[in-house]
Amino acid sequence: MLQAFNRQRLAWVSVGVLIGFLLAALMPARPLHAVATHGADGFALATGLIDANIEGVYFLDYLTGDLKGAVLNLNNGQFTTFYEYNVLRDLQVEGGKAPKFLMVTGLGELRLRANQFQPGESIIYVMEATSGTLAAYAVPWNRGRATLPSSAPQNNGFVLLNVTKFRNIAVRPQ
Repeated sequence: MLQAFNRQRLAWVSVGVLIGFLLAALMPARPLHAVATHGADGFALATGLIDANIEGVYFLDYLTGDLKGAVLNLNNGQFTTFYEYNVLRDLQVEGGKAPKFLMVTGLGELRLRANQFQPGESIIYVMEATSGTLAAYAVPWNRGRATLPSSAPQNNGFVLLNVTKFRNIAVRPQ
């Protein structure tokens, strides 16, 4: 009786594994895209998809308003594409004021240019929290750049897409 029970259990496990394999083979695969964002001590760091197989890393310095980015070369594992832009003017930060920034990345397939540089798949959103002003930036990207055998660095600027206000009344600093 114990042998019959063990054979029956083995048969059910086998059927379950077979059903699992069939479902996995028939269902379409969906890629998962995750980004990371963190801010501390006057800095923010975020990652975002540039192309189908490469991410960029973005850094915002709250003190200077400098937004910087870098992308690794897939052939040599070195940062070879760099970006830099100052966001203070776009976010209308008054001189002498200490801005409070938030930064996240989002996914977007923008098609804005008719040349070799298309926007990457990330959009960088930077908000100045006390005024409620939000700016969106695109990352100009040449799809062949990530696989060039050369490690020669290339410097670019981010492209301002739009600026909007989410708050009509400025909040006084504490």
